[in-house]
Order: sequence, then structure tokens, then C-alpha cells
Amino acid sequence: MVGIVVVSHSARLAEGVVELAREMAGDVRIEAAGGIDPPAAGAPRGLGTDAVRVMEAIEAALGPAADEPAGVLVLMDLGSAVLSAETALDLLDPAIADRVRLAAAPLVEGAVAAAVAAQAGQSLDEVAAEARGGLGPKLAHLGGGRPAETGARADESGSVGPPRDADRPGDASWQQSRFVVTVAQGLHARPAARFVRAASELDAVVEVENATTGSAPASATSLNAIATLGVREGHELIVRARGPEAAEAIVRLRQIATERAESAGADSGQDRLAPILRARQGSADSAGVDAPAGGLRGIPSSPGIAIAPLRRIGGGAAGVGAPPIAEQPSGSPDEEWAALGRARRIVRDEIAARHERLAARVGGEEAEILDALALALDDPALLDPARAAIDAGRSAGRGWADATADMVGRYRALADDYQRARADDLDDVARRVLAELAESAAPPASGAALAPAARREIGASRSRPESAPADSAFILLARDLTPLDAAGLDPATVRGIATAGGGPTSHGAILARALGVPAVVGLGDALLALADGTPAILDGAAGLLLPDPPDATRETYRERRDEAARAAAATRAVAHEPALTRDRVRIEVAANIGGAREAAEAVAAGADGVGLMRTEFAFLDRDSAPSEDEQVAIYRAAGEALAGRPLVIRTLDAGADKPLPYLGMPPEQNPFLGVRGLRLGLARPELLAAQLRAIVRVAAELPNVKLMFPMVATVEELRAARALLHGALEQSGATPREGFEVGVMVEVPAAALIADHLAAAVDFLSLGTNDLTQYVLAAERGNEHVAALADGLHPAVLRLIGEVCRAADAHGRWVGVCGELGADPAAIPLLTGLGVRELSVAAPSIPAVKAAVRALDTTAAGELAERALAAESAAAVRALVVESAGADPAAD
Repeated sequence: MVGIVVVSHSARLAEGVVELAREMAGDVRIEAAGGIDPPAAGAPRGLGTDAVRVMEAIEAALGPAADEPAGVLVLMDLGSAVLSAETALDLLDPAIADRVRLAAAPLVEGAVAAAVAAQAGQSLDEVAAEARGGLGPKLAHLGGGRPAETGARADESGSVGPPRDADRPGDASWQQSRFVVTVAQGLHARPAARFVRAASELDAVVEVENATTGSAPASATSLNAIATLGVREGHELIVRARGPEAAEAIVRLRQIATERAESAGADSGQDRLAPILRARQGSADSAGVDAPAGGLRGIPSSPGIAIAPLRRIGGGAAGVGAPPIAEQPSGSPDEEWAALGRARRIVRDEIAARHERLAARVGGEEAEILDALALALDDPALLDPARAAIDAGRSAGRGWADATADMVGRYRALADDYQRARADDLDDVARRVLAELAESAAPPASGAALAPAARREIGASRSRPESAPADSAFILLARDLTPLDAAGLDPATVRGIATAGGGPTSHGAILARALGVPAVVGLGDALLALADGTPAILDGAAGLLLPDPPDATRETYRERRDEAARAAAATRAVAHEPALTRDRVRIEVAANIGGAREAAEAVAAGADGVGLMRTEFAFLDRDSAPSEDEQVAIYRAAGEALAGRPLVIRTLDAGADKPLPYLGMPPEQNPFLGVRGLRLGLARPELLAAQLRAIVRVAAELPNVKLMFPMVATVEELRAARALLHGALEQSGATPREGFEVGVMVEVPAAALIADHLAAAVDFLSLGTNDLTQYVLAAERGNEHVAALADGLHPAVLRLIGEVCRAADAHGRWVGVCGELGADPAAIPLLTGLGVRELSVAAPSIPAVKAAVRALDTTAAGELAERALAAESAAAVRALVVESAGADPAAD
């Protein structure tokens, strides 16, 4: 007899469903696997799912081996319940896991229908089919179509779709929000992945339309459906939702689609776009210019010079073809579906492993590229048509191949280059799944099974071809570079990348830049005709590949490469030393971070401390604010990683542009001019007070802890914040250690203009030049039409910075910069000349910023700054800096 397991985030819900199902079929083994272990003995189980508990429930539902159980059907409610059930299968003995099915069925109706079918002695496949049809009687009674048409989120089957036209507004059950997308570059892979995860976690049916392009509605739980809407920055989006958590869904999705990059340390859309724009400009500059004789010209993608032999992914000139696909199914539809599920799990595990390694090397932000690939494996927009094809008698491979090929075609039809480049990412993931299916389908003794290395070649995942010894360096040659290719690269062995196709917007190219590997893309099919082992030179900045170069050319490039390497090594070698100008003025070079791990990375990079710790990450993506003790642990960990170096903790900088759903913050017409930063803290004093108590408790344990209030516009706001700080000190009983200071961020022009009053009431001022620039010039830097105006070296911005520095100096206060401007080589002499004495930047920029500071003389920098204040434009200021550098003997 088939056993049944009910998996739910709620222990009580799971037990209630089991109780109801047992009423219908008392002889069936039905087990509940709900909730997570309680935080304390005697407390109720918390909300969540536990893979180990699911595994144990499956084993209990199977019963004694002597009973010869027919298998187990697992029903799940939503979200992580599916992931926990899949993980449980991986934990089980494979022989047991093969007798388990994950049901694409409604939890309550499916459990009852399955119990009745199991009681009747039906097979596992028949019980699963009954469970999937559990909504049939209700639909017949109430009217409506198949379950997929209701818009309800399904589980492993991916049975999902947008609501029927008849159910859309003006149906009063729907809530709607219409807004402009401001996230940099629109809903590309990473924000789209966050968008889908948020929609999937909430109890609501959500659909999305691109009002700018007039798209049809798409399910918010499908990554591919969202991505192929072609939502770009500046497009107008319509989000509709209904269900118990509809309002929260709209708020969270609006937050993701309208968020802006934080400060200089964040990897903003403009930061990410810069190398792409430079690459496009380089490509345009070289258009029509022939490569040197015998050379190939492509698109610059990642700068640097590589001199090494060529090695290719795959064997033939065009690489390895598509994996073989079994056209006829080898089992029942449920068996084919299970085979597809196993293949997807294997690929998902590979992605997770590479994600972990990549995050350790370049940080979690870049590694998020792989999150979108993992989501594609479970996307209803792929799983629905694949399941339908399998149910219609097609093989798992054919159903998956057709579904993914259709989606790849939709990506390729998009107008936006960046979005269109995602087609290759999806195609790569699809091939990996097909390769796993081909491996599992071939009899082990037949010789037809693909070896693991061959499977990896088909998936284009190998970063070190077998022909290359592990200790030899080479330039990787490929038709294209997928994100998983790039994530597996070892820069110590792969010295450069040359691809026939692709562009600088591809995720593989983005990861190559993050890893610091020189790359040229779009070299054309002539690249694929080059033989393995051909000596070559790759110039990533110029977009050139020179096969079989003459000795003189090789020597010239070797000297250029070695000179650049020596300069970089010299900069890194002294990165841990103070940054002293030529006239012995010290400029603190600190890091912008989001947590303890980044603090450790900053120290390793040579940071003198942390000039900005963004605390909002502790408040986002959760159902309630972090407790005071949680915050203490977070801030303490960062401080301990700094080993006594200064730690500037910025209080919560959230608002309608980065809303916290649990605060019930209403949408605002213009969130950048609304309740954000300190304004939110003063509007919710209990939230700010708890954070201030946590900060002063850490300051009582560790030296050099400082706090900073964001988005200050008036003296009254600062006084109110200091009153809350005074209360926090009294309530906590904490006495901060030496080095404790209080400062404000100067992001609003009003704050710069009253800096003399603010300086009298604080210990330091930190210029948030990102927001200050866009507020001064009324130019949002993520808006492609006005982004060129948002230059922090505009004389208007520099004059305000000068006013802040003069006011601070008059009161004996220090001034820092924690915006992008601090890492701009053209800005460093001007900021130093105006009186800035701390530059807080992204950790990787620290060695270069320190090197730039050491080349300065503050007197000369001051004179240059005065000339810049009199200039008429940002372009004129930059020209002055270039002119000054050329005339400075120290610059040679």
C-alpha cells in the first residue's frame, strides 16, 4: 500500500491535513513533516521545513520492509517545502528514493484524494494522478478551468499560470500597483531572481505586466516569464496580486524593482555598466580597423594581457554538439518525470557548489548570477510544458529540450542586448540537464553511457581541458563562455579567454572581469579554426588575439604585461601601509561593507578601517526586524574582524525605495524624496532605539566604534536622533570605549549648506556623494537619459564638498567620503585638496586608492581644487586633472 507524507511550513497545518486524510483512509500510513525545531524546550515548533524531518517521515511511511510497501507520495505546501523534500530524497538511500514521488498536487485536497486511492490499493503512479486531480471536484462545483488557470502556485510539476482574464481587475479581490522600474538595467537575471523568490515565498497569486511594451500578463513565480517581459530601467510595471499576503507581495516586489545601489562599496548598476560601455566604446573606436596581419579583432571584455597557448573547450572546431536525446520514453510518465527531476537535482548541486566557490573568490554579489541559473531549473514556464509533453507520451529529454528551446527562442527575440544574452545561459543549463538524462538512460555496460568528462564537455562546463596539464597556463578558446564556465575558472591556469561569440554583457564576461581574467569576445568563427596549442597573445583592452606572433611582438607584449604586473604587485605590497601624501599628510583609506565577512576581506585588502557599514541588510528579506541581540552579534562580528580599526556603523537607511514589509510602509510617489534614512528612524523611534542600543553595547566592548545617521537634512532631525542616542545609553547602561564618535552623512544639499551647524553637534561628517550628486544636479544616475549629467566632479558638487570641509575644519571635525567618488582617480586629488581626510571605497579598490594618495602633494592638490571650483563643467574639471597629472613630475 502506498504511504503518504504531508510537508508544510506549519506543524499544526501538516498534522491537521494528516488527521483529515486518516478520516478518509484509516489503514494508510500517513505521516506529517511540518515546522522546524522550537527555539526552546517546550515551545511550539517554528514555521519552516526540515529536510531531515521529511526524510524520517518518508521512512516511517514506508513501514517495515516485510510489508513490501508500494512507495511513498509526498505532498508539499509551497516554496522551501519543495526544496526540503528534494533534499530529503538526496539524503535517502537511492533504492528508497526511487520509490518516492513528489506530488504536484494541492495539499489538502491532494492528500485526501491520495489517501482514498492508496486505501483502494492503487499503484504509486495512480495515487499520484489522483492527488494531482484533487481540485477537480471543487472546480466542477464552483466553476473554472484546470487548476493551472487559477494562478495558484504549484510544486514540482510547476503547474502555474497567470489568472484568467475574467478574474483580473475589476475583480475586487485583486490589488494592483503601477510604478516605474529604477533598478539598474531593469529586471535582468539577479533582480529577476530576487523578484521570483519573493513572489514564491508569499501566499498570494501574483502576475506582472510590462505596461511600456504592452506585454501580456506573466506569472511572478516564473523567472523566465519575468525575464522575457524585457523589463528595462525606466519601464512602467504593473503588479497585481490577490490572496492573504497580496499587499505584502506588492510591496516587496515594488521594492526589488525600484531599489537603487547603496554606496560606493555596493556593486551598482552603473559600476557594472561602466566596463560594458567602455568595451562598446573600444569596439566602436576600432570598427573598421583591421587587426594586425594574422590577428583577430573582437570586442574588449576584460582588460589585461595574456601570453600562452590556446586550449579549447570540447574536441572539434565547433566544440561539442548537443547531447543525445531519447525520443521514446523508457518508462511511465511519472518515471520519466522522476528521471527529469533527478537530472535537474544533479545540475542544481553543481551550480550550488560553483556558487559557493565563486562567492568565496569574488563575493556574493557576483555569485548571484548563478542563482538565476538554479531558479531556471524549477521554473514553471519550463516545467509546465515539459510535464505536459511527458504526460502526452514524450520522453523526459524531448519534453525538456522542446520546452527550453522555446524559452531560449523567446530570449533571443528580445530587443535588449543584455536580456538577449541570457539565452545562452539558459541553453547551457538545459544542455547540462540533457547530458545527465543521457548518462542515466544508457546501460552502464553498453559503452553508450557518457563519461562524466564528456557530460561536462556537452554542458560546456570544463574550464581545464584534458589536453592541458594542470600546471600549464593557457588561453581558453570557446564558442562562448557561460556563467558556469566562468565560475569554474582558475585564474592561475586560465590566463585569458577568447570566444567566437558572445558580448561584454554576457554573464560569463561579467564573471571573467570579476575574476580579473583578460577576455576578448565576438572574435568570429575564424577563432574556432585555430589549432589547440597555438601560441597566442590576447589583449583584453584592445580586443585583439594574435596567433603565432613574431618574437618581437611577443617581447613587446611581455614587457607591457610584466610592467603592469609589477605596478599592481607593488601597489598590493604596500596596501597595508598608511596612505601618506608626499608632504606626509595621512589620508585614511577605509572600506564600505555589509557584514563581518566583508570586514575581513577589507582588512586583507589593506583597509585602515570601515568607513561605512550598511546595516539594512540585516533588516531585509525577513518577516520582522532583527532583535537587539541579533544586531549586537552582527556588529560585534564586524568589529572583531577589524581588530581595533575604526568601524563606522550607519543606522538603518531604508524607506519606500527599500521598504521593509513588516513595517507596513505605504508606497510613495517619489521615494527618493520621502520617508527614508533618519526620517524613517524618527518616524519609528522604537526601531531606531533598538539599533542604537545594539551599537552602543558593541561600542562598550570594542574600541573605535562609531555611528552615523543617514539622510540628515535639518538640525532638528539631528537633535532628535541624539536624544534617542542619549536614551539608548541610559537604557543599556553601556559606556562606550575610546574612539566612539557620532557623525552624519551629508547627502542632501541642505545638509551641506548648514554644515557649520551640523559640525557643531557631531564628531565627523561623511559625504555620500552618490545621492548628493543626483540631488544637486537633479539627475538620477540610473536613468540612461540623464546619467551623464550625474558626475560628482561637477563644480556645483565640488563647491558643496568644499563648504562642508571648511565648516568641519572650523570646528575641528574630520570629513570622509563614502560614495563612488572616493575611488575615482580623477577625484582623489580634488577631494584631498578640498580637505577630505578619509576615503571609504570598495575593498578591491583600496590598494589603487592608497597608491593615488601617495602620489599627491596636498598644497598642489589644494591649488588644483581651487581651479576646479572655478571651472564651468565636469568635463572641464576632468581636463584640468589630466593636464595637472601630465605636468607633475611625480606622475611620470
